[in-house]
Amino acid sequence: MAISRVEIRDLRNLESVVLEPGEGINILSGANGAGKTSVLEGIYMLGRGRSFRTGQARPIIREGCDCVEVVGVASGRSRVVGGIRRCGKSSEIRINGEGVSRMSELARVFPVQLVTPRSHELLERGPELRRRFLDWGVFHVEPSYGATVSRYNRVLRQRNEALKRKAGEAAYWEEQLSTLGEQIHLLREHYLRSLLDELKPLERQLKLSRDVELSMVRGWGGADGLQEALVRKRDQDNRAGFTSVGPHRDDIRIQSAGVPAVDRLSRGQQKMLVLGLILAQMLRVSGESGRAPVLL
Repeated sequence: MAISRVEIRDLRNLESVVLEPGEGINILSGANGAGKTSVLEGIYMLGRGRSFRTGQARPIIREGCDCVEVVGVASGRSRVVGGIRRCGKSSEIRINGEGVSRMSELARVFPVQLVTPRSHELLERGPELRRRFLDWGVFHVEPSYGATVSRYNRVLRQRNEALKRKAGEAAYWEEQLSTLGEQIHLLREHYLRSLLDELKPLERQLKLSRDVELSMVRGWGGADGLQEALVRKRDQDNRAGFTSVGPHRDDIRIQSAGVPAVDRLSRGQQKMLVLGLILAQMLRVSGESGRAPVLL
């Protein structure tokens, strides 16, 4: 699925822009400050609900305006029109003229990936960035994943609230939390193996190291199941007031020749590896879901 039309209104210095991208590669050219990156922000917002520069709406709304709006047409097996309108803290999302309550519904229609000069930070920064990277792919190939993660996060909040109240109620939530958490971890593991399969054919084209290894690091350590880990950590969690183990602490181990890729590869090699991972994700999502992501 490709975006055949995009309309952007009141985003930074863009008052009203209409683009009809061609198939394949499209190039935007123009002077500094003309709005090239703002166009990319608009398309990214269509698939992610926010700019890649900031999570706040106000900084990207054109001066003197109240809202920013992006509408896209996705052409593939069927034609879908979707859009998002953000005004301060409120958002309105529509698909084929109908209002929808969740950004995830629009994200399925417009899968979008991004490469920036800072993409190598996927290797350098903490596990949260790598989890987000992984979850984007799992979300697009496993139909039940988004709902499972939502249920897990809801139960996690309930356990954390119980821990903060010091009322001894945390144990009540642990069975649900462990069942959902282990499902999430297994889906991530399965997807990560498939991602490595997609990465291998790209190694020669991108001149990547051929000994790249990807593996999941469980967010609860040891050989125990998650429920056992939750019980073991319950006293510590009671003192801290939050849940210290679970898939919300998962990480991806990205290695080259058995050592962390960030320690072995040059900055240029790191950037090419991350590009390879992004392309591998796009190939995986396209092959599994039939929706061709857009690469910005």
